[in-house]
Amino acid sequence: MLNTARHMPALFHKLPGEEYDQARSEVINWLVAQPETRAFIFERVHEARAIEFDGTTGIWKGAGGGVYYEVKKKRCRRYDVKPQDLPDLP
Repeated sequence: MLNTARHMPALFHKLPGEEYDQARSEVINWLVAQPETRAFIFERVHEARAIEFDGTTGIWKGAGGGVYYEVKKKRCRRYDVKPQDLPDLP
């Protein structure tokens, strides 16, 4: 990930003449768009056991429960229900 960051083009973190807004930071948006950054974040969160995977349903969720995500064919759907109550994806 650090090697990727070393090749980042010139970008604004705070847009000129505007209040700082993390969601509009060109630097942050570029970094999180990089596959290496996404992989790094996922690995850290997974290693910390903050998320868990249910192999029978194919769903990742926060280890504390609550919102559930289902990933199939590079699509991700969010559900606020228990995994056993999820509809089947086509």
